[in-house]
Amino acid sequence: MRLNQYFLRHWRMGLLVSALLVAGTVLNTAYTITLGNILTALGRRSASDTLMWLVSTAIVLALFSLQHYLEPVAEMAVNEAMGLSVRRDITARLAHTSAEQFHQQPVPEYVSWLTNDLSTINDYGFENTWMAAGQALQVVIGGAALLHYNWSLTVLVFALSLLMLLVPRFFTKKMNAANAAVSTANGQLTTVATDLLNGFGQLLMLNQTPRLTTGVQQAGKRRAEKRVAYAKASNLFYSVNQGAVSACMLAVLGLTGYLYLQGKVPLGVFSTSESLAGAIFSSVMGLTENLAERQTVQPLLDKYQAVPTTDDTAGQPVAPLHQALTLDRVGFRYPDAGQPTLADVSYVFRAGGHYAITGPSGIGKSTLLKLIDGSLTPTDGRIAFDGQVLMTIAPRSLHEQIAVVDQQPLLFNTTLRDNLLLGQQATASQITAVLDQVGLAAFVATLPEGLDTKIDFASANLSGGQKQRVAIARALLANRSVLLLDEATASLDPASAAAIDELTLSLPLTVISVTHHLTAATAKRLDGILKLGSPSA
Repeated sequence: MRLNQYFLRHWRMGLLVSALLVAGTVLNTAYTITLGNILTALGRRSASDTLMWLVSTAIVLALFSLQHYLEPVAEMAVNEAMGLSVRRDITARLAHTSAEQFHQQPVPEYVSWLTNDLSTINDYGFENTWMAAGQALQVVIGGAALLHYNWSLTVLVFALSLLMLLVPRFFTKKMNAANAAVSTANGQLTTVATDLLNGFGQLLMLNQTPRLTTGVQQAGKRRAEKRVAYAKASNLFYSVNQGAVSACMLAVLGLTGYLYLQGKVPLGVFSTSESLAGAIFSSVMGLTENLAERQTVQPLLDKYQAVPTTDDTAGQPVAPLHQALTLDRVGFRYPDAGQPTLADVSYVFRAGGHYAITGPSGIGKSTLLKLIDGSLTPTDGRIAFDGQVLMTIAPRSLHEQIAVVDQQPLLFNTTLRDNLLLGQQATASQITAVLDQVGLAAFVATLPEGLDTKIDFASANLSGGQKQRVAIARALLANRSVLLLDEATASLDPASAAAIDELTLSLPLTVISVTHHLTAATAKRLDGILKLGSPSA
């Protein structure tokens, strides 16, 4: 990702902003010139010329006011369009990464990319680009205006401007590093705050809610330190630039005074050259500052680009499971772990069967499900889907055959219908049939807007059993042939857990369920039980 790519992508909107910037610069220069001409006319005691230039100034100011309205609105529109493009590119890249790669970063870090970082890109990238463009125009048009009075003024101004452009070389690297540190601190603060807020209930029960304050404050303090460090680096740069502007202004005023005393320019030019030179040097200073700040955005774009992507269509297609899903001496070790989580696990899950995976906590039950659904890759052995090794199957094709329901299934903050379908196509009769099958039909009938009822954030308006039923209904509507349940009833009351067990046992597909609490009645109805940690496993 490069910042300029987004300007090129939205060049039509950018042309309007550019035209308005040119108009603003021309009008600003014209205003300065008319003021100088008023002073010259007053020096000659010419009432008619003074009146004419006053009227001209009024016209320029009226047009300038109109430009002041139009340009910011057009700039905001193109900046927002480019921001949407950046956000789309980030999420599109994340959408094409694997589960293992995605979880290399905590989710709040990604949220920070899409919020805090986007604000930085807008402020330091997009806005600074337009400001730099306007300042460059001011240097060129202001220099041309001075050339009208005396060539030596233009030569001096441009020579001094070139010297000022060298200033950023000494500050850019430090500013880039400081801005990158701010971005990292923003992400850390978001992560800490999200983590502690999600754990509020636990903290409350342990009388540890002050931890919320101390944790957020510590992360906020680190963020504040990084922002102060960036302020130091950037403001040192601004201070040096301001000193350079003041020195250059004195040089131009000295030359203008000399030219006036030599009779080569009228008195009004002293005022005009001061204003134009001030605008030019301020623009050069702003140009160097904005270009330096603009460069601090690129490390953020490089960070997004560094997210690895995978082709989820690469590999062999797979049909619905009709024979067996086979584990052959499967082992898995997490990076940097001293011992393997799983070792030498072999088992056969027959198509259409209902199975349970049991074992003590930490034995690797959930890890095994992640290996089966392709989220993780075995470090030893192999898993085969109807004889096809999972690693050779295209991830997208595998996902079309396997559905996963977690202990706390995620339902999105949208309508119940959208949560059931998630982009899948289904007729009203198909939806009704599945709702009847999972025992949700009566509940949906009580909702004020039926399937169009919105699910609250974190599914606050649904019970645990209802969430599990919605997740199972989603899997059925997606027409998956294998359903993986990861402690799907662990957080439910006994009656709700028994109802979900009864539901899953009646499903006409392959069901593999991880559980800590397998009842004797359910165990008798299963086609098999894989006990991890036992010699047979």
